[in-house]
Amino acid sequence: MTSRDLVLQTLNQSPVPRVPRDIWYSPDAQEQRPDEVRELALRFPSDIVWVQAKAAGGRRTAGRLGTEAAPDAWGCVWGPGPRAPFVEPSPAPLADAKKAAEFRPPRDLLDEKRFEHLPALVERETCFVLAQSEVRPFERLRALRGSKSVLAEMAKEKRSPTSPLRSLLAMIHEAACREIELWSRLPVDGVVFCDVWGGPERLLVEPQAWRELFKPLYQEYCRILHENDKFAFFLTGGNVYDIVNDLVKIGVDAVYTEWGCSSFPRLVKRFAGQITFWGGLDRPETLRTGSPAEVRQAVRRILHPYDDARHAPSLRDAHDLRSGKPAARPSAEEIRPFSVIAQCCFDAATPTASLVAFCEQWHSALPASRS
Repeated sequence: MTSRDLVLQTLNQSPVPRVPRDIWYSPDAQEQRPDEVRELALRFPSDIVWVQAKAAGGRRTAGRLGTEAAPDAWGCVWGPGPRAPFVEPSPAPLADAKKAAEFRPPRDLLDEKRFEHLPALVERETCFVLAQSEVRPFERLRALRGSKSVLAEMAKEKRSPTSPLRSLLAMIHEAACREIELWSRLPVDGVVFCDVWGGPERLLVEPQAWRELFKPLYQEYCRILHENDKFAFFLTGGNVYDIVNDLVKIGVDAVYTEWGCSSFPRLVKRFAGQITFWGGLDRPETLRTGSPAEVRQAVRRILHPYDDARHAPSLRDAHDLRSGKPAARPSAEEIRPFSVIAQCCFDAATPTASLVAFCEQWHSALPASRS
């Protein structure tokens, strides 16, 4: 079974011999620890290969975690930022509503020449090919208008369909749909779109506001991808428990977030077999600061609730219990497979032993204790 087959079967909720890996090697790790990166990549090869289009107009468009002051294709100036899910440019170029009304997305963002190198790049690839798009409507809106303005507008009870926020969001969405369509014509297996929606405790906005303004956008991206036989990956952050059911309904195939924030056992109990959980540890900092034993224990915390869901009593079992008959042990076909993609990031501060412990533990037998 190739790496691509392994990921495809996981996304299709079919049994697999092992959990697929998605290992990210940061630029600083590749620069400062190249020998270790090469050794780890050979020992635990990632089953997913990420690809990107060339930067629009020669300038990066995502603007995430910038290392030096530079404008992107949208006119946002990014400076050095802390390690965080979303780094906001300052000042917001469209803080003035009049400027927002006159704004148009960059034309070269949708230049097909940005994608010309990709078919040859993935032609002989045996891994699952995942495209990193620039589609992040909420983050782009915040970057252009400023978070305070955007969140204040979304919090209003009456939102005018002709408001500056809605008009700007419509333009961002139109550009996003066209980019998704471009990706859909390419020989990639899936496409990632991103937006950080959760804080440590809850969503950044009221769920109803999210459903009104953004759920239809993501649903359109999923529709385009599925019509072209591509998988939809959604990368978010924080506690997004309140909208996971919506993500399932609109067709998101795999979702990434901080599992510890979103009560992973509850997520698994409710959504196992309906969506693929993509991520690694309930507390990501454990990989950098914990011992190998602590890393293994963190992986077991993720595996336990999922294993419970796989072996949950079936309707037949419930009938047997009511009739007084001993419940039959579920067959291999009745046990729900692991719909999990194990992801972690190896950066310059990550001990090699921790990454080894992470990868090995995903393939170890579960301990008898459920504590």
